Amino acid sequence: MSTTPVSTRQVSNRFRAEEVEGCLLEYNSATTIPPRFYSDPAVFELEKEHLLKSSWIPVGHISEVGKPGDYFTVDFCEEPVLVIRDRADKLHALSNVCVHRNFPVAHDRGNCNLLRCRYHNWIYNLDGTLRGAPLMENARDFSAGDWRLHEFHLEVWRGFIFVNMERGPVPELAPRLADLEPKFLRHETDDMVYFEMGEFDLEANWKCVVDIFAENYHTDSVHEISLGDSVPAGKTVIENTNMPAYCLFRLPSGDNSDILNPDDYSLTGGFALPGNLDESDMNAAVGGIVFPNFSWYFNPDLLFITQINPQTHNRTTGRYGIGVSKEAAEAPDFTEKFEAYKQSAKLVIDEDFWGITQMYRGKRSGFAVQGRTSHSEATLWHFHKWYIESLQSSAPEIFE
Repeated sequence: MSTTPVSTRQVSNRFRAEEVEGCLLEYNSATTIPPRFYSDPAVFELEKEHLLKSSWIPVGHISEVGKPGDYFTVDFCEEPVLVIRDRADKLHALSNVCVHRNFPVAHDRGNCNLLRCRYHNWIYNLDGTLRGAPLMENARDFSAGDWRLHEFHLEVWRGFIFVNMERGPVPELAPRLADLEPKFLRHETDDMVYFEMGEFDLEANWKCVVDIFAENYHTDSVHEISLGDSVPAGKTVIENTNMPAYCLFRLPSGDNSDILNPDDYSLTGGFALPGNLDESDMNAAVGGIVFPNFSWYFNPDLLFITQINPQTHNRTTGRYGIGVSKEAAEAPDFTEKFEAYKQSAKLVIDEDFWGITQMYRGKRSGFAVQGRTSHSEATLWHFHKWYIESLQSSAPEIFE
């Protein structure tokens, strides 16, 4: 196969068939997504319109908004979103944009009795309905009851909060994840406690971030210092690449490593284990992506979560943290173990961030080509295939 780039760096609002046909072959014959799909602003605009804003996007865990008035904010594709629990104990995903002059009505995270826009003091109830608007008594045909913050679709799946920005009806997420559900049930993710460890703001396309978390092939090199041979790439097990909504890989521990021992494996914290694990959960780490951007990674004692938020074609933000059982979170030694875990995990995640930014630097090269796929990264091919097929299905007119 030729290594000549398919095209120069021109911007295009169409995808050519020869650019993507190799992505749809079986993984042992396939090529990766064209490099320009990572660096072309026009491609990102097509993704936003036809893929990202109509997908179920992970924004947090229910333990972060456990009480009425609890809220947090997130931006996705530069769209400000507010997740809040109202007085009736109902969760809402609201546009974090005042209907008056489009100023944010909430910042960061916290707990509140009402939402107040700090620009002109317009006040909203926790369900997004407008409660009060100062000095509007002379406005003709104005009634506060006619105004509210836009509400997005929201679904809670196994404790995780997903938001969909599609304006019309959307299919539920849960049926598409039915085969994945038993794994999350055994780890009791509905009842786990989430602890944020950090945020990131990378000069990189969002697919670079997904790419690195979608496979274990890079572990032996990028994580040579932090992980060593604890989960070698050569032992990666990928049993199925036919799931329509997610990819999954299994990582047995190395010959001389104990995946339950933090001294052997830096992504294990030594926390109390959930009570419903079976043998398959005890002898391997399991990771994957719920498409398009929910990165999850189970060790026996915890779930490592990376939320990946595309903003522009060359900027991706997000946060990462862990979920542990309530028993682990309430243990007397949890704080000590968590601080130790944060230090060891930070080395791993910083190595990933380095890999992501270096990858994106290469994607912008005029000589970058579509690569081939190893059997150890068949999950990466799975994501790329889903990406192309999803765009073909939702917007066939953009393909020439």
